[in-house]
Amino acid sequence: EIEGWGCRTLFFLHFVLLFCVVDLSAQAPDTLWTKIYGGVNDDGAHSVQQTSDGGYIVVGYTMSFGPGFSNVWLLKTDANGDTIWTTTYGGDNIEYSYSVKQTFDDGYIIAGRTNSFGAGDYDIYLVKTKPDVGVEETENSKSKIQNPRLAIYPNPFSDKTVISVKCSMPSNGSEITLRIYDLSGRSVKSFPLTTDYLSQTITAQWDGKDNSGKKVPGGIYFLRFVTGKYNATRKLLKIR
Repeated sequence: EIEGWGCRTLFFLHFVLLFCVVDLSAQAPDTLWTKIYGGVNDDGAHSVQQTSDGGYIVVGYTMSFGPGFSNVWLLKTDANGDTIWTTTYGGDNIEYSYSVKQTFDDGYIIAGRTNSFGAGDYDIYLVKTKPDVGVEETENSKSKIQNPRLAIYPNPFSDKTVISVKCSMPSNGSEITLRIYDLSGRSVKSFPLTTDYLSQTITAQWDGKDNSGKKVPGGIYFLRFVTGKYNATRKLLKIR
């Protein structure tokens, strides 16, 4: 997001992390790799920093993930730009982030603004995370009170894996979705779920095939469960 001279521009439906090496004798830098991250809605990056392990920490906003209209999106990659983990911060309305820095304890400090919390229309939003320990899952805080459970076994898997969902809360007529996304944010598999009250365990089996019945390649995938204001994301690893 760029602000200045009374104008505001939102850019990037999916944000791109571009890594270049510069040869001072050349006309232009050579591209080593390009990665695309995001979901089915608008996502963007505002800041990136190389971390002490040689990877990268990226912060921006997401309209694809998280409980609100737009939430802070923190994404950690390895040195090649492959996703290690992602998480969101924010409430039911709008949050944006503008910068991220790694702190001395290997955590991160994020600066942004919030429309969900505070006394004004928009207020400063400062988030300090715990040390980087490879968190691979996210849940919004309101639903943790209601003791949700989202499990995958086995994980990693090769042929098939069983997904279990248990959340003792009424769906209030909201649509219940359980989908699997690849690293590009493309939905590869959807599971039909219909119930009005999630007081029992719902199970689904994934055989590693997409909605058309084609076997997906090995790699990292993300399982996302959404009902009402509750959402949870888990990372899956499919072995070739």
